[in-house]
Amino acid sequence: MGASGRTEGEPSARSNSTAAGTVGSIVGTGIGAIFGIFSLYQANMNPVGIDALFRNPLVSVLPRVLFPLAAWGLYALLSKWKKIPAVIVSSVLATLVHTILVLGMLVLTSGSGTSGPLRSRPYSPTKSP
Repeated sequence: MGASGRTEGEPSARSNSTAAGTVGSIVGTGIGAIFGIFSLYQANMNPVGIDALFRNPLVSVLPRVLFPLAAWGLYALLSKWKKIPAVIVSSVLATLVHTILVLGMLVLTSGSGTSGPLRSRPYSPTKSP
């Protein structure tokens, strides 16, 4: 047993939390990618209603990949708080971040499920009276 009161092979609590945080964000990103890919698949196989807006991978996949990273980062920032308030506040903020990411990508892609971001529109000058 060392001076810290733990055996030599036993990891410290700090290294455990760092490892859990890293694995959590990586696993969350993977799960987000899976959800995004299935959303993209569903939108392309059956583009009915609002699903048609998710035919672009920038709208369907990218926000779902970035969302777990944002949620993990927000919780890491608030981890000095008590656990329950930190979880509640980071969950609410992460939900807002996800909404902003999805709506932002819809705006950047002009709501198009088939073309890229900031697509160019044909120039049509307005005639003055």
